[in-house]
Amino acid sequence: MPQLDIFVLYSQVFTTSLFFIISYILLTKRYLVRIVTTLKFRF
Repeated sequence: MPQLDIFVLYSQVFTTSLFFIISYILLTKRYLVRIVTTLKFRF
């Protein structure tokens, strides 16, 4: 049973970290797109 608990804990940590990574990537993508559009408008 302890093995199962450890597995569940690892899966929870993995899913939460994956969620944070995906949200971070999406946010940076949006930010980069905004920067690129402002640069295009400038030049």
